[in-house]
Amino acid sequence: MNSTYNNKLVSFVLISYNQEKYIEDALLSVLEQDYSNLEIIVSDDGSTDNTKNIIKRHHHNNFIFLDNQENKGLIGNLNHAFSYINGEYVVVMAGDDISLPHRTSTIVKYFDNNPDINCIYSNTLDINPDSEEIPLSAYGFKYYIRNKNMNIHSHLLNDLGILGCSAAFRKFLLEKPLPDFLPSEDKLLTLRALINGRIGFINEKLVKYRLGTGISNNLNKKESSEYLKLLKGRILTIDGYISELSNINNMEKYITLLKRQRKFLESSLQILQDKRYRLPDFYFDFKNISFRDKLKFIYYRYF
Repeated sequence: MNSTYNNKLVSFVLISYNQEKYIEDALLSVLEQDYSNLEIIVSDDGSTDNTKNIIKRHHHNNFIFLDNQENKGLIGNLNHAFSYINGEYVVVMAGDDISLPHRTSTIVKYFDNNPDINCIYSNTLDINPDSEEIPLSAYGFKYYIRNKNMNIHSHLLNDLGILGCSAAFRKFLLEKPLPDFLPSEDKLLTLRALINGRIGFINEKLVKYRLGTGISNNLNKKESSEYLKLLKGRILTIDGYISELSNINNMEKYITLLKRQRKFLESSLQILQDKRYRLPDFYFDFKNISFRDKLKFIYYRYF
């Protein structure tokens, strides 16, 4: 593609783990990007199925293949891949999603035209495990509607964040390794981006986002076990937030908010596990605990 935006090196990171059914389509979608100055890094997290062999079949193409012999976990795999990036901008994708051919070029143009934007996410074309489009489903736009004009306070209070499957970053956001205990990368990288500038949204479907597999497998389930899992993940994410903010000046008010949220979530988790009839700590804190979190607790405990 001939473009004035074709001069910057972009790193495209594709991570995989036991995705033999989908990895070829994912990898081909990266190799077929219409942006030429592209560094492709494929990092497999110790797959035990045929994923690695499928990747190796395409290794005659110009990409870096990180063949991890041991499973590092999602964050460990990402940190390993991020240590190899050289591009000014970084696009990230999982091995069960598909990037449309103009994804990278669209992202580069957006970053170039918006120097205060440190992170981008886009709308999505949602598909099921059989690669069929899901009618009236667009998770990227759903996230955008909920995020609105997201800032640090609204992000932390309301558990907002980017949709990781459609995300891209300026390189500096990824230079510090993410804590290994995080359940996912998107929330902490949202915070980093907001601390250093703004987050942008491209209202164009640049990714085929596969629902019903991998980390997106339980997005629509309402079982209490999934809520308990969510609470545990939220607590770990808050620990990551506190660690990130502790070394930055003038963040005390956010750390106080997070500590109260953590106490509320820990208390909620304990009440649900013990099947007790009481309200969590700080339930009547209207400043630091969101109405949405309170409502969720009532729903899963009493209905």
